[in-house]
Amino acid sequence: MTILSEKEQTLLGRLIDNFLKLSLEDQQYILGRTEEKAEQAMVNNSNNKKIA
Repeated sequence: MTILSEKEQTLLGRLIDNFLKLSLEDQQYILGRTEEKAEQAMVNNSNNKKIA
């Protein structure tokens, strides 16, 4: 587990607060995009390992 500085904790808290203030539709869109990016990163990582 990563230990965050006080500043990082404050910024993360603000980010979470702002995210929760968004409409459910916007939250779902952001989470969906994040999942797509994570899946693409895993594919790219896998492809890079095959090349190396």
